[in-house]
Amino acid sequence: MLFLALQKDFGIGRVGFTSDQFPQDEVKKENLAEILQWQGKQSLFEELVDKYLFQTSISGVQPKVLVRDQRATFHTPGLIIKSGMDEYPGLAINEFVCMSAALNCGLAVPKFYLSEDHKLFVMHRFDLDPEGGRIGLEDFSVLLGESAKDKYSGSYESLSRVIEMYSASPRRDIEIFFRILVLSVLVGNGDAHKKNFSLIYNDILAPETIRLAPAYDIVSTLPYLKQDTPALKMNGNKKQFPGKKELQRFGKKLGLKKTKEIIEQFAQTVLDTLAKNKELLKESPQIEKSIRFSVSRCMTRG
Repeated sequence: MLFLALQKDFGIGRVGFTSDQFPQDEVKKENLAEILQWQGKQSLFEELVDKYLFQTSISGVQPKVLVRDQRATFHTPGLIIKSGMDEYPGLAINEFVCMSAALNCGLAVPKFYLSEDHKLFVMHRFDLDPEGGRIGLEDFSVLLGESAKDKYSGSYESLSRVIEMYSASPRRDIEIFFRILVLSVLVGNGDAHKKNFSLIYNDILAPETIRLAPAYDIVSTLPYLKQDTPALKMNGNKKQFPGKKELQRFGKKLGLKKTKEIIEQFAQTVLDTLAKNKELLKESPQIEKSIRFSVSRCMTRG
């Protein structure tokens, strides 16, 4: 309860906490431009962690912290700032390129940025509306009634059934879900687990607002884990990333058409995104090498 009280009202989703022992102080908003252009001697990420440690409640392996931001005189809802630190070299570039590919593929994604020193990936929170109001968010582990430790168990088929059960537009959201998985396979994202998919809603009493959340946390894990495998089973297998035919088979199970065209289009878009970021990727050549390998493997594997 102490940690919840310290977190106050800064968590993801609609649940906040108050305590008479920890009054809700006004929070200074961070300047987005200053974050992106930081040139201080101390690590900006470490400084923000010191400042916001007890207000951050996002789980996951990648170091991250929630802050509120300010752009000129316009107050934006909030930011998620991520750093790979030394453990995952080039991780900010990695996520920027993968999320750029998602955007280029036509997927809905939150606004995102790469800091000028290429060490921080910055993304707007999508659990807040433009006025700062809370949007409900439930990840698939929660919707399945499971704990976080089970996020790597089960199958993508089970996640599609969650969408069918809860989404107001299940056919549309299942196709979006498939497209996100196609992109994850193409870039070699072995961390597409249950907590990296969510449903969002404006009002729990308005089920017509329940929909799949924008794509988020898409990175290539192959530069850091060369033998990485998918987070969940697909077609009963998680020993290796699926090839094009296996993805088509999965899409057919979901009742989708033109899956071959989607896969081929996304593969070309990923390669085009790499080409557009050629100069940036020179800093971390292992990222481009890993993603190109993953695209090639998917398109040639049966």
